[in-house]
Amino acid sequence: MPGAIPGGIPDSIKDSLRRLRGQHLRLSLCCIRLRQGSDGRLAGVDDPSLIAAPTPDGALYVIFIHPPGIDDDRMAEQVLWQRLAIGFQRGGLATWALRVAATHYDAAAIDDGTAIFETLLDLPLRPLRSVGSLI
Repeated sequence: MPGAIPGGIPDSIKDSLRRLRGQHLRLSLCCIRLRQGSDGRLAGVDDPSLIAAPTPDGALYVIFIHPPGIDDDRMAEQVLWQRLAIGFQRGGLATWALRVAATHYDAAAIDDGTAIFETLLDLPLRPLRSVGSLI
C-alpha cells in the first residue's frame, strides 16, 4: 500500500518532528535495523543527543539535531554514526550487526505527512561500520 510505513512511525518520533517543525534547525532522520539473522533487539540507544524510538517490526528511528559547528550533512552523519556506535556498544549490541540509512532536513520544511519517512525507506541500508571513518 503506497504511503504505508513498515512497522509504523512511532508516536514519539512523530511528536518530536511536530515540535521541531518550523524551527531553524538542521536534523537527520535515521532508520536502523539489525542485519538479518542477528540476535538481539533494537530497544533504544543511550545518548541524550538522540531521540530514538523502536517500531513493532524491529526498526529503530532516530532524530539527530545537528549541533553547532556541524557544517554539512556529511559531517553530521559522521557524528551520528559515531554516537550510534558508542551508544549501542554500551548496550552490548555489536555494531557489525547494524544497518543504517539517514536523510537530512531543515526542520522548517517538515510537514505532517509521511514523505520524509518514505524518502528514508527508499535509501539502502548500509552497515554502520562501513559508513564512517570515525568508527
